[in-house]
This record gives sequence, C-alpha cells and structure tokens, in this order.
Amino acid sequence: MSTLLEAADLGGVTLCLVWPAKLTSLTLLHAMANLERIFAKDLRGMRTLLWPGTHSSKAALNGVLADRVQLSVFFRSLWARQNGQTESTACTSSPAFLAALEALNDLHFQHPELPNPSLAELVPTFVFDPRKQLWTTTVEHPLERTLRKVDGPSNRRNLKQKVGQEWGTPERAPGALMVLHHTANKEAWQTALGAPGLRNSGRPEILLLDATHTALQTNYNAVSRIPDFLQASFQNGLSDVGAVIVTDDPKTFFVLRARLLGLKLPPVTKVWLAEAQDSLLSANPVDEAWRADQRSNSNFKVSIVDRDASQVALAFQGLTALTGGEESPAYQALIDACRYILRLSNMPAGYSDLTAASTEAGGADFSSQLNAWTPVSLALKQVLATGELNNARAQLEKGIRRAEELIDDWSDATPMASRLLAEIQKHAVVRRQSISLVLPGKNYVLLVHRFLQRKLGADWPVVEASLEWHTLSSVAETLTEDQKGKHFIFIGMSPDVLRVLLTHPDAPHGTAILVAYRQAESTLKTLEDMKGLEAFKPYRGRIGLLAQELERRLKDVPNPIAIGKLYEMSMTFKFHSDGQLSAGSEQTYYKYELENGGHAYASGWVYRFDLDEDPPFRRAPAGAIHSGDFIFDMSDELRAKIESSLRLNGDGFSSVVDPVRMLLKLYHDDVQTRCDLLFKETKRSFLARAIHAKMIEIDPWAANCSPARVYYWLALKPEGDTRPHASKDEKSFKVFCKALDISDESAKRHWGFIRNARRISQYMGRELVARYAEILFQPESAATYRKVPEEVIRQLQQDALYCVYRVEKVGPPAGHVLA
Repeated sequence: MSTLLEAADLGGVTLCLVWPAKLTSLTLLHAMANLERIFAKDLRGMRTLLWPGTHSSKAALNGVLADRVQLSVFFRSLWARQNGQTESTACTSSPAFLAALEALNDLHFQHPELPNPSLAELVPTFVFDPRKQLWTTTVEHPLERTLRKVDGPSNRRNLKQKVGQEWGTPERAPGALMVLHHTANKEAWQTALGAPGLRNSGRPEILLLDATHTALQTNYNAVSRIPDFLQASFQNGLSDVGAVIVTDDPKTFFVLRARLLGLKLPPVTKVWLAEAQDSLLSANPVDEAWRADQRSNSNFKVSIVDRDASQVALAFQGLTALTGGEESPAYQALIDACRYILRLSNMPAGYSDLTAASTEAGGADFSSQLNAWTPVSLALKQVLATGELNNARAQLEKGIRRAEELIDDWSDATPMASRLLAEIQKHAVVRRQSISLVLPGKNYVLLVHRFLQRKLGADWPVVEASLEWHTLSSVAETLTEDQKGKHFIFIGMSPDVLRVLLTHPDAPHGTAILVAYRQAESTLKTLEDMKGLEAFKPYRGRIGLLAQELERRLKDVPNPIAIGKLYEMSMTFKFHSDGQLSAGSEQTYYKYELENGGHAYASGWVYRFDLDEDPPFRRAPAGAIHSGDFIFDMSDELRAKIESSLRLNGDGFSSVVDPVRMLLKLYHDDVQTRCDLLFKETKRSFLARAIHAKMIEIDPWAANCSPARVYYWLALKPEGDTRPHASKDEKSFKVFCKALDISDESAKRHWGFIRNARRISQYMGRELVARYAEILFQPESAATYRKVPEEVIRQLQQDALYCVYRVEKVGPPAGHVLA
C-alpha cells in the first residue's frame, strides 16, 4: 500500500513481485490506499486506473468490513466551530463521501447492532466495456445496503440525493476505481483514456497493473501487453502518473522487467517474500522481522516428453512469417496446428481416449469438437487451397503429413502418457507404492482414469486403490505431512507447480515431473534468475537442485532444436460440455458463458451475487439468470478446501472420478450426525426402529413404510442394490427426513441422489458441486450438523468471493426459449 501511495506522489514505474503467496485481487490495494488518503482528510480519495480487469473485480472487497465506529469518530472529527459556524476541516471536499459518512454515523448511534459496511460499499467502481465504449457503473444503487437502514424516509432521500450527485458519475466519484476490461484492444485503450471519466477532475492518480497469476489465467495476452498499455497511457497525457505493476509469478516478473527496459521505461523493482494466505490484509499480521524458514533440500526427477512434437510445432510456427499477419486466417490456422500438436503430445492419455471423452461430452459429431484434429487439418488445407502459402507449399504439406503420422502413433498413448504409464507400473504395480497424481484439471483426471483403466487391465483394481488424485489448483491445499512415503507425479509445469515444489514444507523427495520441452527451457531460465534475488534465499537449495535436474535433462534431449524460438502457450485442452444429458433423460441444464472464458451449468438453483443485497449471495432459479448478472462458479481450489473442511477427502478417492461416492459420504455424514444428536440408540437396527416410531408420530401414514427401508436409508451403498424405488418410497423418505430435522429442500435433493445412486456420470459431479454450494451459503446447518467451525465457514465464504463471474451469455436447455 505504501508503494502505491509513494508512486502516486512521485510518479515513475514500480514493478513488484510477491511470492510464494498468491494474490487473488488487487482491488484491495486500491481500497486500503484510498482509506489512507481519506483518513488524512483527503475526502476525494485516490482515483486508480486498474488494467486488466473484469466486471467482477470489485467482488473481493465485499469480504472486508470497515469499522463503522472508527468511521463515525472520523466523521465527527471533520467538523469544527469557526467564526461562530460549524465548518468542515477536510483538506478536499466530496459531498457524496460526506453523505456516506453521515449515514454511517447515524447508524452507529441509532442501530449499533447492525453489521459493519463492506469496503465494496465505500469504493465507487466503473468498468470500461469495449463493446459499449463507455465507462459504466457496477452497481445500480450506490450504498444501497447502508442507506436503506437509515431511519426516516426524508433523511434517506436526502442522503441518497447527496450520494447520487457524485457516486454514479465516472469523472466525479470520490476515490473511484476505474477498471479497464481485459478484452480491450489498443483502439479501446485510446477511447477509454480519452473519455471524460479519465480527464480533468477524473484524471487517475495511479495506474495499477495486474500481472498476477489470476490475471494470467483470465487473459494471458492482456498481461503480456502491460508494457504496451503503459506506453500508450504515457503517450495519452498520463506520463506524470505513477504506475505500479504487481505480480505473484517470478517468470512474469522477469519477462516484464526485460520488456520495460527494452521500451526505455526502467522500473524500480521490489521483491517481497510472503507465505500467508492473506498477504495483502490479514487479521493476524506477522511481525516486520518475520523471515521464512529455510527449506530442506528435495531431489526431483524430470522427464522431457515432447521433442518430436516441438519440432513439428516449430515448423508450423516458422511458416507464420509468410502470412499476412496475426489477423489473417493462414496465421491463425498455423498457430492452431502448432498449439494442437503440443497439447496432444503433452496429454497423459491416448488420442483414442481424448476422442472418446470428447464425443461423450459433446455429442456424436466429433469432427466439430474443439479438441479434434479434423477441423485443424481442414483449416490448413483451406490455406493451401487459397494459394497464400504457395511459396512454402512443400513445407506445409510435409508438416501436415508429419503431424498426422504422430497423431496416428499416439492413438494408444501420447509421449506424456507412455512416460506416466511407466512411472505407474514401476511404483504402483512392481513396488506396490502409493502414488499421488497431480494433473492440470478435473477433466484430465477423468482422461487419465480412462487411460490407466484401459492399459493396466487386470492390474487396475490394485493400482486404483493406491492412487490419489490432485489438480494443480488444489494440490497446495491437500499436500500435508501424511503424504510422506507416497510417490508424487506432476503432469506439466506451471506457476502453481513451481510454488509447491520450491516452497511447500512437505514436498516429497524423488518427486517426478513430466514436462514439455519448451516449459523445461523457460523454467530453467526462471530458476537461474531467481537465484539472483536475495529474498529467495530460504529456497535456494531447492531452486538449485531443480535447475540442475532440468539442465541435465535438456542436455540429454537427442538432436536438440532451437526450442527457445517456440512461442509459449497453454499445453492443455479445453473441455466444454453442452450440459445436456442423453436422450430420454429427465434432467437438462442451462449453460452460462462467463466473462473469464469459462462455462457454468445449472439445472435447479444458482447462487447469484448482488452487492446491493445482504448477504450478497442469494439463491435464484437457473432460468432467472440473464446476461449481465453475476453468479458463483466454484473453482477446483475452493472445492478441495470444502472437502477438506467437511473431512470428505480422507479415504483416497476423488470426487472428480467418483462423485457418487462423495455424495454418498456427504449424505451419510449428515444422517449420522443428526442421529447422534436426536437419538440415543447406537445399534443400527434399534436406531431404525426408533426413527420409524418417530416417523409414525409425525405422520401415521409412515406405518406403511417398513423398518427395513429405514435401515436401508441409514446405510446406503454405492453399488450392489438394483431394486427399484417405488413412488411411495419418496413420501416415506420425506417423513424419514422430517424425523431427522432435515429440511424439505434437502430431502428433495437427497431423494434425487438416492434414486440415481447407481448412475455414475459427469452430471452427478455437478450435483455434488451444487450440494457444496448449499453447505457454503447455509452456514447454520453446516456448523450444527456437519461440525464445521464458524471461522472456517467464514474463510470459505471469503474464498467464494473470488469465484464470482459475470454472465455474458445464457444458453437454455433444449426445447426451452429464454424470455
């Protein structure tokens, strides 16, 4: 925060690296700096231009509360008697912010029992939408949650009028956060920088540039263009405005530093070591003298798996110099081919597994699917047909032939899959050792599960029992001391992988890392640069060992190529299911396209996020969600945290591979806890009779339900029972739930699961995530019946704020039409 304030006063460019902590939102930096200005009696606050951002950038501020008592004391300190009149002593004036403080002061005296306001209410936020070419506000009614609690209709109207004079106007709003959307191109930059919202009184005092891993995942290209954006800003009248670039990724730090030096914009660099989860604002800050513990050395085993694919990809990339530039179809077709061949070679399964999985997810017409070679090949052949690359026709045809030869060779197993299989056979089959697999995402978990089941045959049941599944985004949460003795295998290299390998205190010795050729080369360069930073001294042992192993493996690559010339790109496929079940199924899903490029699916309820509401997460029917709404979409990382909090992930199985089993455990834990609280019987047969008696007491009709059925509901099994459930069972089950004090809504959800308990599919995975959301946003039930501590629930709800996204487009279920 002090760096932000200093840059606002002195100007210049500051490049900051915070590591190994992860920074999920930089809006908190602005809010804290803004409050610092305000408490110095600068009521105009500090106006900040944030880029790249999203419509939901402000959401994280909703999880931090401002102390209303301190704000009330501050408001009263602003007034003094001078010349027989009461006058404001503020250094700068803002009628809107004074009105906001007045409202909070009234509430402090009239309703001290009310909760404190969130920082989101005190920070006016505007987003420049490239499609509308306008600065637009993110809330319809400024300070609505606070002002609606003020006593007296006339007083409320008066305060709302004062607030509205400035709060909703981009160029006048005090302490405004101006967010430039990450999709903005150079033309949009020019328009945004020249708009009234950033001119004259609306001029920003600081440029806050987000280069965190979160921003990289949202839009890699936007982060890579930060130096260009900075240069454009300086050329458009902001040359005297200070700029602070913040990243939590060492590689991004070194790349941006080099780019800025190349543009003659030499930055002041600052590197901070931080390991706490709450690195920007913490309820329990560490002492200024804190130092990270020295990490013990760990040996790593690296395998580079895609030398042949890299050569073919480099050949495709080389031909792009002969096209008409990045906007030409030929350029895009060549880059798509380059990207495809690299992604396929680094996929830990066979091409046949990919096609089977994509066909099941996306329908029978596989040729139209995103992850097939067919559309890529057709685009290349179209380039040949246009004659644009006639001068290089022979090279392109040779590249296509070589790519198709490799794809044929990889039908059973890609190079990554073959190496993974060898590791599994060595450690799980021969040595009978437990293995933890760390994969890029949940779809890759399903792919590898399919591949290993197909390849291991009779050995699969033994191997499956020894496997533990992790994803890159959640492994830091699940890697604990009890993992010692297990063999870890990481598929691919990413900032999260590097963070875990170099800094996690429980990183196992001998961890295997299967990595792409280009990733190995760029990671080695990053590690060499990290050695020169004094702040990373506690991790130097591991940095040196990993760098040494990468260097050794790169030297072992046969017939090495100029791999440094290959563009860096994502090595993972994207999987977008259409959300529909097979023909004849009862269930259908709404599909929501989100502004981060992701997709969400829902059939019953969705949690909508609205800053004007208290609490901001409200359940809404899936069909009531429209474009422009904000919804909650659970991340893999939050999912792992919830499962850990509910103690659901201690049995070695994965909720991705087997969602039915996880749902079953969720159901069992709920029923068991309620039985312990409400009944004294411990033997299941006696307990079943006691519950049955309670059911009859609630509804005499329950006498028609046999105690055996109650006994069955107390101990559902994931398989082995194929008996149909009669319609009368549903009525009996609802009474069973009433006897256990389970709500009607939860009973309905439980019944839907019981009726389909033997049907394992990706849709049960969505049902599991929906169940987790219910637990997350119904904290009373979670605390009482699932024994989750209140402080844990609060932290999970805070994490949920980073899973809020704006809906860009809604796709209704088949046969439905949006209103």
